[in-house]
Amino acid sequence: MLKTFNLRRLGTSMIAGAVAMLAIGTASAQMQAPRNLEMPVAQTAAQQGPMGPVSEFLPATGQDGVWESYNGPEGFGMRNRTDSDALRYFYASNDPADAGKRKISVQIRAVPEGKIGGEAGLLYGYDAATGNYFLLCINQDTLSLYRRDETGMNMMMSTSGSVRSGEFNTLTITEKGSYIDIALNGSSTGGIENDFTGKGAVGIAAWGTGQFEFTDFSIKR
Repeated sequence: MLKTFNLRRLGTSMIAGAVAMLAIGTASAQMQAPRNLEMPVAQTAAQQGPMGPVSEFLPATGQDGVWESYNGPEGFGMRNRTDSDALRYFYASNDPADAGKRKISVQIRAVPEGKIGGEAGLLYGYDAATGNYFLLCINQDTLSLYRRDETGMNMMMSTSGSVRSGEFNTLTITEKGSYIDIALNGSSTGGIENDFTGKGAVGIAAWGTGQFEFTDFSIKR
């Protein structure tokens, strides 16, 4: 399902949910009618490539609104040079039987551009009924966790000084029931537990202006 919307940085914007299938979320300007996508045939990890379960639904190289997408042997990239409010995400369908048992990981290189600069990383805990989710993102030097809900986009935690600027960094969320441990490059930076953790769809996201490259996205159980 494809959705297009505008999301102000640290502002509010309701996002429609998706049904149980791989889905694409794109933040830009106006709402558009959803377009259904069929569930792909199950694939092996080798067939899925470096972007794992989201590989089949990543766009081909080209421009779509403010976002330019490109694919290569190492993974997937997104570039946005004009809209600091633009948010784009891709996520995999969620099996409730896996709730609280997953290890979600991606390698991300973020090169922010512009006055505000963008960030990118993992989309976590997407709730199809409400359109709410978490974002675990890095920019040039900071790791941040945000919660998107009815009140807007709110920062929950942030730490600086551990991001390898200009290099690939590994972001990992490990579920232990409803508790999630957050790690950057193999080192835990803390964790949280609330009514919205330990469940929901997961994927990748980029927010704001910059160039963002992803590889080795995985969901292990």
